[in-house]
This record gives sequence, C-alpha cells and structure tokens, in this order.
Amino acid sequence: MIQGKNLKNTWDIYNYEVKENIYEGIKDVFKKYGYRQISTSIMEQYKLFLNNKGTFGNHELYKFIDSRGEVLVLRPDMTIPITNIVANKNQDIDEMKLFYISKIFRMGGKVNKTQKEFLQGGIEYFGNNTTLADAEVISIAIKTLKRFCDNFTIDIGHTEFYRGVFENIKINTEAKNKLRRLIQDKNQDEIQILLQKIDILDNHKEIISKLPKLYGNFGGLINEIRTIPLNSRMEKALKELEEINDIITELGYEDYISFDLGLINDLHYYTGTIFNGYMDNYGSIILNGGRYDKLAENYGKDIPATGFGVNIDKLINGLGGEDMLRANGSNIDYEVIYPKNNRKRALLLAEKLRDVGYITVVKDKDNSLKNYIEIAERERKSNLILLDNERLKIIDVVKNTSNNIKYDDFIKKINLGFKNLSIH
Repeated sequence: MIQGKNLKNTWDIYNYEVKENIYEGIKDVFKKYGYRQISTSIMEQYKLFLNNKGTFGNHELYKFIDSRGEVLVLRPDMTIPITNIVANKNQDIDEMKLFYISKIFRMGGKVNKTQKEFLQGGIEYFGNNTTLADAEVISIAIKTLKRFCDNFTIDIGHTEFYRGVFENIKINTEAKNKLRRLIQDKNQDEIQILLQKIDILDNHKEIISKLPKLYGNFGGLINEIRTIPLNSRMEKALKELEEINDIITELGYEDYISFDLGLINDLHYYTGTIFNGYMDNYGSIILNGGRYDKLAENYGKDIPATGFGVNIDKLINGLGGEDMLRANGSNIDYEVIYPKNNRKRALLLAEKLRDVGYITVVKDKDNSLKNYIEIAERERKSNLILLDNERLKIIDVVKNTSNNIKYDDFIKKINLGFKNLSIH
C-alpha cells in the first residue's frame, strides 16, 4: 500500500484533474451568458498599476527589472490589464463581455501571508452602465457558486453610500482611513472609542455608528435606513440597490443575497455596486466584484464596466479542500488486469471499452487481487476486470460485488451498450 508522502504525491497528481473539472464548470457558466475568454501577460508593466493609486501597495507586488531597465510586475489583478486592453482597442466600445481563468500573484495577504499565487476566474462586462448589468454579474456569481454548492451568500453594498455618509464630515485622512477599516471589520467597540476622540457633530457620529449594522434583506434594511438622514448621494445608491434587488428576486435568487451598507472594498477603483461572496463555515471571501466606471479613463477611454472574480483555490477549500479532492479524484471506469499470455485480448477489450466512452486502463497481473482492490478504492477506479482465458471476473469496486461472464458475451454487451452504466 502507498503510505505517507507517496500517498500525498498521488493525490497531488489527481488534484489537477479535479481542479480542471472545476475550471471547466466555471467556464461553462460564463460562456452561457455570452462571455468570451481572454488572457493577458503574466508580466505587466509596473506603471500600469502605478496609475491606479489605492489599489495595490508596493509591498504586495512582485517586481522585476528587464534588460532595458523597465520595471515589470507579476500581475496582481486581472481587471486592470483587461481594462487596459479594451481601452486601447482602436474602435468605440458598445458592449463587450470577457472572461478569464488565470493566475494572479501577490505578496502575502492579510489572511494567508504564505500564499503568493492564486487561481482566479472572473468576468468583465464593458459598455453597460445600467443596474441590469450589475444584476447580471451578481446573478452569474450566484450561478457559478450554485454549480458546486448551495451554502453561500452574496453580500451587496454600494461605494456611493459609504462616500455619501462621509461627504460632509470634516475629519483628517488618518482618522477617516481608520474609521473605514473599522467599519469594514464591523468592529463596533473600536468605532465608539475612536468617535469619542473625533470632533464631529453628534448626528454624524450616530450615522457612522449605525453603518456597520445596516445589514440584511433589503426590506428590513429600508426600515432601518428611514431613521437616518440621507443626502442625494446615499439616496441614489439605495435606488440602484433596490433595482438590483428587484431583478435578482425576479430571477428567484433572493435567498442567496443580503445587503450590507457598511461593505467597503480594498480596491479603490470601484465606483458603484460592490459585492462579496461567502460560503457557510468558511471564514474567507470566496469571490468579490462590483462596478468600476472610471478605471478605463486611466487609459484614455470612457467605458463603464462591472465584473467579479472568484478565487478558485478558496472555493476548493470551502468545498472541503483535500477531502473534497480525494473524494473526487481519479475516475477510472475499468481497469483490465491480465496474465502475460493474454495481453492481446486484454488490449483489444480495453480498446472496445474506450471506443464506447469508458475511461479504461490495462495492467499485467503481478499482484494479489486484494492489493488491486485496495488500490482501486484509493484511486477511485469503479470496476476491475480480471481476464483469464475465455472468461472474465468483473468486480464492482463501488458496490463491492462481482460476477463472471464469458469474454465473447461481454464484447457483445459492449457492442449493444450497457444497461448498468451510462453509455452515450
């Protein structure tokens, strides 16, 4: 039997196969909404990200200098380089829907300081500034997670509500940034301590205190908001969120969403609706996105846009991580085991099974049946076929049953199509 490190290496190999199935599932969702795949260079010009202040700090970027002395970075984000590509197209943009499955690179993050490389899948919807586009993107986020699980929530907020709260509050940048972090973390106690030190109006303190609590379904949220004085910026944000809520409810996805008016995103290029996706019993953001209508202006174009990215590594961890990968590892339908004097018949049998759609491997008999069964259980092989001259012993590893059949009769069953397994 495979033990210790060798067993781990075996599962590392199978992980790629399972992850590939997840990638394909995500891509399938994106394609069905009319999005087309795009790829960008792993290495990007440093100035591409330097032009977007408030997005990534120098401590988060992997920087290199090429032979010409130009500073390059491993891409820490996909939205910025894709927006740059779209903005530099020599044509006016009506609407453009793009998706990607790519790796991004950042120096240790706030939660996992050791993970430097992330696999991310996402969409970017250019040229549509309506709440219908926002709702579509959120719906695709929901459909993406529903492809794999049902225990998740998408929290939706709006950058303009938060900015509207602080529009007429005169405090220094340091205090404002600290309040921003505390609101983001919903640290009510520290918010109260800081507010006691800041010289602002009491009604402004009251609004800031309530901001982290403005969370839940939209109907309940509106009742709470009625107790807060709103300016035009905040009212506009609420109107857009109400429209998004109506559309998502019409689609039947209302059980998967909640609204959080204290939601703040670290990426400062967002200009409107923002959202985060969480899975039950997993304490990290699985996906995030929102509207970024001003980003293309950095590259010479005025193009509204919205989108999101799902961290596929975190998605896998949320689904069960290594346990999930093991449970869905190698999927071999048949393993044909044969004595050396029956190789030709075994190879022809395997070819027949492959021709009608089964994943089949062959192996010459050099071990005990018990060991073959143990390996098959561990490596997710569904059936073993022991070839012995004119007869076959077929072992269903999953059901723990076996039967005997003549070789020629089994070939006939293959040609007619099995009833016990799906053949297309």
